[in-house]
Amino acid sequence: MIIFAFDPHGVVQPLIDACQKLKPTALILMGDNCLNSPIPITFEKLLKEGVKVYAISGNHDHGSISNLDMPHMLDGKVVDIDGLRIGGYDWSLHDVMCNQHLDIVVSHYPPTGFKDMSHYDWHHSAIKTAELTLKSNAVAVFHGHLHGNRLFDPVGIYDISCALAISTCEHLFDECGNILGQSSYKGFTQPQEDYQYCIAEMMKRGYHFKTKQSRKSKIDENRYIESAYYSDGCGVCVPCNDNHHCHRQTRVDHNFNIDISNEKLNGSASFHFEAAKQRAYKRMLSELLDIRRKVPHTPDFKGFGGLIRYKGDKAWTVLDETHQITPKKIIIEKFGIKTAEKFFDKIIGFDKASYCAQLLFSKRQRNTIDNGTGKKESFIKFLTKKNITLQLD
Repeated sequence: MIIFAFDPHGVVQPLIDACQKLKPTALILMGDNCLNSPIPITFEKLLKEGVKVYAISGNHDHGSISNLDMPHMLDGKVVDIDGLRIGGYDWSLHDVMCNQHLDIVVSHYPPTGFKDMSHYDWHHSAIKTAELTLKSNAVAVFHGHLHGNRLFDPVGIYDISCALAISTCEHLFDECGNILGQSSYKGFTQPQEDYQYCIAEMMKRGYHFKTKQSRKSKIDENRYIESAYYSDGCGVCVPCNDNHHCHRQTRVDHNFNIDISNEKLNGSASFHFEAAKQRAYKRMLSELLDIRRKVPHTPDFKGFGGLIRYKGDKAWTVLDETHQITPKKIIIEKFGIKTAEKFFDKIIGFDKASYCAQLLFSKRQRNTIDNGTGKKESFIKFLTKKNITLQLD
């Protein structure tokens, strides 16, 4: 099991408690981590217990990622966990990541494709998140960033046409979209065995309403959606339609099965419909991931297309001719930007401050003529003089 944890914002003990109870293979933090210490120190106990800990960066994490964090960061990287290829969104490595074959994309920012509105500004980097999900052939994208305090924030699983998206929204989820509980400053709370989660409660929220006028004045209107039930209802009136809220609780278990123990339909039709959608999406996601595990993708690496080096690494990771990330790494001593400019078509972030340096030849499409062979062969000879072997197919 993989735990996808909503933005911690520095609150990590409940996550540690959750992992000790649920015994996952890996824990993935969905950005806005705001950790007081590097990941190996913060999650030392979990790492010793064999739990893999990964994270992606959010809008509150800029400049706070240390060299000790880097082996655990998923931004612009691909890892294999429980037979699934998981890749992290990174704006600087977006083009490279779009050439990877992934099963799951993780991104702090949500993808476009669900209730997008031009006057809302919370879809930061959303188009690229959706593009990465589509081009990498992923079946799901997990994201954080949305706290549910805006009317159009999605909750749980939703459809973005090219894949299923899972908004972790104040909760912990597994890879199949199951709600594992909540992690907050109050601690880790699991779903009760009977009926813990109420559809109405999950959809109830306070939110900041933005209009063109409010954006000019920089003052948002605060509004609140009342819950769609009363816990002290009459017990008799049980209407089930969109125009009238039920007087009784609409309670569902963590599989979104409606509680009909009183032999009555509880709640309004809209919440029954939402519960049915969540059940269908979870079943679909589980089946798709099972297929990906049974028929795993085996990357076919050909040729040489460039090098990338992450912050804090001495070794360069080799890209193939289609810019797929290969397992091969090389260390090049006394290799500066002036030397790199002699060989490569594109140079990005070649400095110590950048998250990742990229040295790229023009990407070659499958079954096309490689026009950059001369430069590549010259670079291979340069490496040979440094006793570094890099064979071109």
